[in-house]
Parts: sequence; C-alpha cells; structure tokens
Amino acid sequence: MSFYKTLYENWDATISKLDLKYRRTCILFNKQQQLQQASPSQQQNDECGCGRLKRSHSYEGEPMLQRSDNWNSEYCSKEEKDMNNFGILYNPYASCLTKFIRCDIKVTAEKLYNLIHEDYKKEPSLIISILGGAKYFKMNKSLKKEFMRGIIGAATTADGWILTTGLNSGIAKMVGEAISEDRILNGCSKDVVSIGFTKWGSLTKKTRDWLSEKFTYQGNAMHYDAREEDYTFPQEMLETNDAETVELHHTYMLLFDNGQLSGYIGDQQRRTFVRSASNNGKNKCYPVTVIVEGGINTLDVILNDLKENRPVVIIDGSGRIANVLSDLLKQYPERVPERNEIVDRLKKEFQNNETNSDASSKSVNYKLCVYEITQIMNMKSRDLLNVYSFDEDINVAETIFNAILKGYNMMVRGYRNNLDGQLANQAHLKENTKTLLDLAIQWNSLEGIKHVFEDIKEKPQELFSEDIGKSFITSVKGNKPLLVNYLLQSQYDVLHELHQDDILELYQNGWNKQHAKRYLFPGLNGENRENPDSLAGVDLLCEEYIGSFMQPLYSKRKRILASLKRTYDGLIQKICRCCWKPEPRMNHFYKYLLPVRRRLKDDKKYSEQHKLRDLFLWSVFMGHVELTKVLLVHLKPRTCASLIASKIFTEYSKYASIIEMKEKMKSIADEFELYAIQCINSCYEHDETKACELILREIPLFGYITCAQVAVAAESKKFLLTVCFDRVMNDAWYDKLDEANRNGAEKPMLTLGLFSFGVLAPFYVVFRKQQHEESQEQSPSNKNEQ
Repeated sequence: MSFYKTLYENWDATISKLDLKYRRTCILFNKQQQLQQASPSQQQNDECGCGRLKRSHSYEGEPMLQRSDNWNSEYCSKEEKDMNNFGILYNPYASCLTKFIRCDIKVTAEKLYNLIHEDYKKEPSLIISILGGAKYFKMNKSLKKEFMRGIIGAATTADGWILTTGLNSGIAKMVGEAISEDRILNGCSKDVVSIGFTKWGSLTKKTRDWLSEKFTYQGNAMHYDAREEDYTFPQEMLETNDAETVELHHTYMLLFDNGQLSGYIGDQQRRTFVRSASNNGKNKCYPVTVIVEGGINTLDVILNDLKENRPVVIIDGSGRIANVLSDLLKQYPERVPERNEIVDRLKKEFQNNETNSDASSKSVNYKLCVYEITQIMNMKSRDLLNVYSFDEDINVAETIFNAILKGYNMMVRGYRNNLDGQLANQAHLKENTKTLLDLAIQWNSLEGIKHVFEDIKEKPQELFSEDIGKSFITSVKGNKPLLVNYLLQSQYDVLHELHQDDILELYQNGWNKQHAKRYLFPGLNGENRENPDSLAGVDLLCEEYIGSFMQPLYSKRKRILASLKRTYDGLIQKICRCCWKPEPRMNHFYKYLLPVRRRLKDDKKYSEQHKLRDLFLWSVFMGHVELTKVLLVHLKPRTCASLIASKIFTEYSKYASIIEMKEKMKSIADEFELYAIQCINSCYEHDETKACELILREIPLFGYITCAQVAVAAESKKFLLTVCFDRVMNDAWYDKLDEANRNGAEKPMLTLGLFSFGVLAPFYVVFRKQQHEESQEQSPSNKNEQ
C-alpha cells in the first residue's frame, strides 16, 4: 500500500465518520422531452432549479434539488454514481499535500471544524482570517515581505490556522506562496495549517473536471493498487496561471457546492467556522481578522466580525478599503468622521488610483459605503480596530497579539458587568485567561504576560498558582529567558509544580538535538547515545565536564569500585595503548553509579534552590546561554555556578570542530569567568575574611565542591590571579613547609618526619612563619577593616 493511499484512506475514514459523503446536486428532467417542447433559443438558455443551464445536465427525471447521499437513486446516471466528492493531491514542486472536500453549502460549520481537527490531530490556539485583495491586488515588496513574515511567524508560534479564499489570485495566492517558501527554508519546522474557503461553481470548468477526475480515480483505487500519479496535481493545474482555480499550497480546501456554476461564496461559511472554533468547549481559540487592501464588499466582513467582538487588523498601505479605514482611524481617533470626510477619502482612493481597473472600484455606492464605515468607526468598537503600519517599530505578529489583548479586555468587561450566570461567566473567564497566558508564552510576549497578571490581580480566583507554574515550565522548555525571569520575579510560586520528572523530560527532549550531538556525545566518549532513563546520567555529565571531585547529585556512587576501575583502566591504557579500547562511558557509569537516592520531588529537601540548580545545569549543558544567565541570578552560590558554566563552555570549545564555534564557546566561557571575578571582588571589598571563606567553602548544592576546585579545574587564570584568591593561597600555606626544606641537607629530616608519622616533624622540619613585616606596614584603620 502506497503512502498516499494510506493518507487517502484516513481522510476517507474521517469524512465517513462525520457523514460528509454527500453534496448538493440535482435530479434532472427528461432531457429529450424538454428539448422537444422548447424553442431553439430556450434550449440554449433555459435554467434548471439548481442554477445550471439545462443543456449542461446529464440526468433524466423531474427537476428537483436534493442531497445525493443516496447514490442508488433511480434518477442518477452511471457517471454520477461513480463520482466522488473528496480526495488528496500532492504538489511535487512544493512538497506539500492538499486535502479536498466538495461539500454541501448548508453543511454545519461544526462538522467542518471537527473534520480538520480530527485529521490534523491538534486544536488551534489562534485563527487568522486573511481577507481583502482579490484579482487586481498588488502590494509594496518591502511591506509584502514584512507582512508575510509576521503572519507566518504568528501562525507557527501560536499553533494557528490561516483562513483565506483559497483561489489562485490576490492575497490568497500570496499567503500560499509564503507558506511554501517557509516550508522550503525551514524544512524542520512545523507546517502552517492553511484552509481555503471557496465555491465549487466559481472554479473554471477545466479545474472542476480535473478535480472530479482525480477524485473518481482515487475513490475507485480503494479496491485495487493505486498509481502514484492518481494522487498528484494534474500537470495542467501546476502550470496554469488562471485566477479562478485553487491555490496549490493550502493544506485544506473546502469547496462549497450550492448547485450553481457562477458567482462567489459569501462570508457566511468562514464566519460560522470561526465561531465554531472559538466557542469550542474543549479548547479556547482566539480569532483575529486581517484586512489587506479589499473592495467595498470587505466592509461587510469587518462589520460581521465587529458584531461578534472579533478583533480586526487593518494593513495600512496595502490599498483601497484598508487605506481608507487606516487613514480615518489615524485622523479621527477620538470621534466618528463626518459623511463628507468619508466621501472625500473614498473618492481619493477609488477614483484617483489608476491600479483600480475593476468595475466595482469605478462604480462605488458612496451612500452605502458611508453608512457601513460609520458603523465600523463607532467608538464602542474602536478597541477592536487595529492598524499596522510598515513604518512603525512594532511588527505584524505583535500587532495581532495586541489586537487579541484588546478583544480580551472587552470580553472581560462584558463578563464582569453581566450579573446573570455569574458562576458560569467566572469559569469561562478563567479558561480564557489560561488560554491567553498560554498564547502569550507561545508568542514569547512579555507584555502579554504582564497584561494577564495585572488583570488577575483584581480577580485572584480567575487563575491559580498551579496554572502559572505550568506556564513557567512551558517557558523553560521553549527557552524563553525574558518570560522565565519575569515569572521568577513575580509573586507566584512558579517552581511549586516543577519536579524531577520535568527535569528528566528536559534532558530527554534535548538529547537528540544538534547541540547534544555536537558537544555532549563527544565528551561522553561512548557509543550508547540513547535517551537517559534517569537523572543518574546527569552525574556522568558533571563528572566529565566539571570534575570527578564533584559528588553525585542524583545517585549514590560505589566510590571504591569506581576508583579501582578507573585506576585499572588507566594502567591498561598506559601499558598497552594499541589493544586497549575504552568502555562506553554510559555503561561504565551505570555499573558504578546507582540511582538509589530517594525521589526528591516527594522530599522536603527538594527546595527552590535545588530546582533552580537543576534548571541551571540543564540550560548550561544544552547551551541556552541567555536562560543560563537568568537562572544564575536567582541562585545563591553564584560565584561557584558561574565558574561551573565557564568550565563547561571551556570544554565545549575543545570539542567544537568549527573555528567560529570554538571561538564563540570560549568567549561565552570568558564571560562567565568575568562574572565570577566581579562577584568575588565585590565580596572581598565588603569583607575580606568572608570572601576568602567563600572560595574554600564546600557547597552542598553542587556536590560539596569549592570555588577553588572548579577554578583550578577550569584553568581560570584570571580568577586565580585575583587578590582574594592570592590571599587564600597565602593563608592556606601559613605554618606549612618552608621553601628551605627543598635544600639537600633538609631532605633527611623530611624522611625522618615521614617515618615517624609526623611525631618528630615539629622538631626537625622547618615551617613557614607569619610575615610580620606586612602587618606592621598596615595602618590601624586597615587592621580594623581586615
């Protein structure tokens, strides 16, 4: 069974499950009898009740409309019985697949939403309707590039769906080409779900014939081996520039059939589809409508969305109605413009623009347009109207998110002012707040999170601490340092929901990424590269990249066996280098390092600092530099932590094969080393004695290591040359062996002291004495400070 046939069968199963295997059609009259009674002119121009000309029919029977889900009707011809109303087509040039369904125009929007949701296996958090420009649409290249980059970025980041007309012209074609370009440039990223809403009868006859033929072949192929060419777009469709055909890069095409072979679809199907998606009880989805250029019919679309409290983003500079509305909003922000002001702006845009060659632009109904624009400019709806200008600093994605925030504010005010059904409103408001918080995190919007937190201060019951804790974990997984820093500084206990299972999941998710393959696996020096099944593997990383002096953080080490094993391996390696093969470090590690420590997530000892330490080590090992800096600030032993980061990135620079990456890793290591130097210098200026103690103090949080051990292991020369470290070394060697013991005459005394196990050493061995000269030179004030 071919890959495409499997996809087709899944698509067929989903359509059958939702009972969508029918379309609006016509049971025809007795063609010969009707033609004999009619005159020659009537034979060519008479219309059937379905809207088609009688000469275009192929059935027999009385004219009658019905849903032809009963394919055994005595009036259906053999050709109609064999025809199918859905299929899939692959575009080999763009490496994308489009799924089609020709459905009744009266089919419920809920069924269509469930169809796409069940097929895609994921619900959207955002629905972007892009409407406006059709056949004669043009846009500035710079604006077009920035606009499409923002739209694709917003849909990708927020798991959004994009809705267009689906035709091979205007803004729909531009969206399809942008999706195809993004798919080629970012092959590893997730695809953007784009859905086309168009009318079956508005397509050209050739397009309808091509699609019907493909649908029929695919339906018949269910009973035998299908050919690959049955699932690809016809070559004629791939090469045509016809505007009234389907756009070839959309993910889904919904072809609505009302029995007529002329005209275009209205806005009813899209509007009800968006309403069904945004009011879905299982998942909250935020809708937004983007207006690009557009004719006078676009005003109806905007009015419909404003009536249902959907935010609208108008692209300034795209042309026609979009320019008219954006200019009026900028010129009259505090009031509704007068009739003559609206008419002047309409005449300026539609009559003076030479690019408007369509008849609708030359015969504008100003009276109707003025009325609709006045309704749009109503001050009650101003919060829902947003304008994007290419000259502003804010991009399209941020404009869309700000529009959603404004719509959310209006919804919140409406719920809080509504006293009826207060409990239901509170539950619905809480779900909306959670969805908006998740959307802000997906969008990496710091302003969005601030807005949500400011809003829930008034109603604390709308969002609980555990919800914010889960949002914090999502921010960490997505490597969003700004959001992580803000959440850590908030009044909520965002670390409460963090457990060791989450830490292990972070390592498992990053184990197969390019960074781990480039830096972690060469350091492990082994062949076992499977995902770690416990956090004991992190102790191996710490031993390899920090040092063996660090005690295990998550496991209990068999120290004696591990030491003997390392000694044995070292001797064998030195004696016989040619035949010695190193044992995979991961296997060696699990033999002598057992994960027997009690689960700390159920233990009170797994404190906030332990959680921050685990996140810090994960961010360092995975190379998330900015996130590491954020977590470093919230740790208490910052000097030791920064030295650890410097040591790990120094090791990374050794494994980097590209000179640029080697220099980058060394630069990052120097940056963390400089931070450690600044910390210890500041401590030394404040209290010299305690600063010296900091360097030599064991830190239980990091496996009872000291700053001195890490600095020496990392060969941090700048840190070793600090005044504080120099004093530590001097104090450490006070009353220890003097340099005079290096003389040949003193060596027998050293031997005698060793054989007596140190009993006779005080009598024969020369020890250092405190340098009184340096203390005498210090002033009394310096002595007091010391």
